[in-house]
Amino acid sequence: MAKLFELFKGKNKANKDAQTGKEQEPDKRLTPARKMCIEATCGATGWSPKKAEKHIDDARQRLGISYLDYRRMKMYHFPPEEQEARYSEMLQNKGQKNEGREECIKAAAEAQGISEKEAAKHVDYVRKTFKIKYEDYIKYSIYSMTGEEIRMLKGKLDFERDEERVGVILDKTGWSRGEALEHFMDARKRTGCMFKEYYTYKFYDFSPEEQETLFLVRDSVRISKRYDKRRFSNMLLDKEWANGTFSDYLKRPWCMNVNLSFEEFTDKFAGIEKVIYKPAFGSRGQGAEAVKIDPDNMREAYDHLVSLPDGVIEGFVKQHPEMNRLTPASVNTIRIVTISSKEESVTQDGK
Repeated sequence: MAKLFELFKGKNKANKDAQTGKEQEPDKRLTPARKMCIEATCGATGWSPKKAEKHIDDARQRLGISYLDYRRMKMYHFPPEEQEARYSEMLQNKGQKNEGREECIKAAAEAQGISEKEAAKHVDYVRKTFKIKYEDYIKYSIYSMTGEEIRMLKGKLDFERDEERVGVILDKTGWSRGEALEHFMDARKRTGCMFKEYYTYKFYDFSPEEQETLFLVRDSVRISKRYDKRRFSNMLLDKEWANGTFSDYLKRPWCMNVNLSFEEFTDKFAGIEKVIYKPAFGSRGQGAEAVKIDPDNMREAYDHLVSLPDGVIEGFVKQHPEMNRLTPASVNTIRIVTISSKEESVTQDGK
């Protein structure tokens, strides 16, 4: 682990000047990444920009950590010794997750007659865009496929590996497994739906024409990429940054599960019957967990919550009965979608 840490540290940390032997000063230009890191740190801690910059620069000088990793790992919460231990562990986990990458690169380069550098770009693009596993990349010769072929293969694999949802669809429709796969693949080709969306939105209950009117994740992503400012998108994905910035409007207790004492936990959530845990980064409820608390299980709840990955703990929101009737499994939201154009006036639409 130490060697791995030093390897990554050496790639990022300021190198010594070849002639003078002195360490070069870290780059302190106010790049978008640096600015976002400072804003996130100030939003989460209440520090001044000057104090945040000093803390960030110190960590970058010692660890060679990127602005993104500093922000994602919430390094502002930890002393230097713990920062180094956490960063070293992250690099080790990152190395384990990338096992199989080199094999994919070599297979693609050999099969396509291209350089390993070009092959690496393709492997990384496929992983990021289609969430294809390394073993599937080689098993299905992904390097020889078009983007559309990869997209359709990913849909088929998701279908075949989700026995529970497939079983529900078969029970609801009376289709055979082959018929269900055929219907899903047809919908995916026309609409781009993921299998989870096909199941959740009950595509099987709609005609092809009706299916094409459903608003999917890819539609949301397209709008977000076109109209959202990156800074605000990143803020909303960073739970601590968002909660710290908009704390006056939350109207419920919250805190991080990092460096949280039992006394702080009991004081913060006294009289609260249930809390919700959310990973520090993420969306769409992934990794969220509701935990009941009362005087008899307070210690048990605390121990469980602080054992989870870095995240926020919030008082549970009990929504209005009419809102709860729509979707009792999650808190419904009323949103104002604003799209502005240089040519047209601002359009607002309540959702």
